[in-house]
Amino acid sequence: MSAAALGVAVGRSEDDRTRLARAVLLLLEGLSTRQGQYLEALDHYQGELGDGDALDQVMNRLKGRSPAVLVSIGGANYESRSVNRRMYLASYQIELAVVSTHLASVESRSAGGADRYDAQADPGIYKMLHDVRGRLAGRAPNVAGAGKLIPESEDVVYQGAGMNIFSARYSVALSFKQPSFSETAPIAAESSDVTATQLTEATQ
Repeated sequence: MSAAALGVAVGRSEDDRTRLARAVLLLLEGLSTRQGQYLEALDHYQGELGDGDALDQVMNRLKGRSPAVLVSIGGANYESRSVNRRMYLASYQIELAVVSTHLASVESRSAGGADRYDAQADPGIYKMLHDVRGRLAGRAPNVAGAGKLIPESEDVVYQGAGMNIFSARYSVALSFKQPSFSETAPIAAESSDVTATQLTEATQ
């Protein structure tokens, strides 16, 4: 599937987190049923899986579709990279909810069951984590200024009732230039209680 079909074509007003989420989904597209593989759902969610609300959101997003990978872009740390404070490096945290609902035993669900030779069958959570890592680790998402994706951790979030959910965490650095005040649209004085004169006096 093309980047445009996945919504990866980015407009000027789109935020960095949305662009990163879409670019990560594009890197994982090769594992989808659209490409003859096994992922029934590739989507996004908000929050962290350790939060019950976020886990509920993942369940609602799935709507019975599995196996699945859902992507969330979390917090970021910023570092100035220039004397004039206009070049920055943002380090983003990316969390993936990797979901398997193999209907065999817990052991078979984890390792992949008798359907492991069927490319579109649920391969089990361990194989899914391996495949996701193979698609993401060391690769740069197609976002201007983005570095390579670095794997951080893989942890069990939920296991039981016919479902395995792991959290796979990655980080990525994104460099960007902050425009100067002269490059941004002026703020009309009449739209604020603070006049332009007061603002000038306050900054002198």
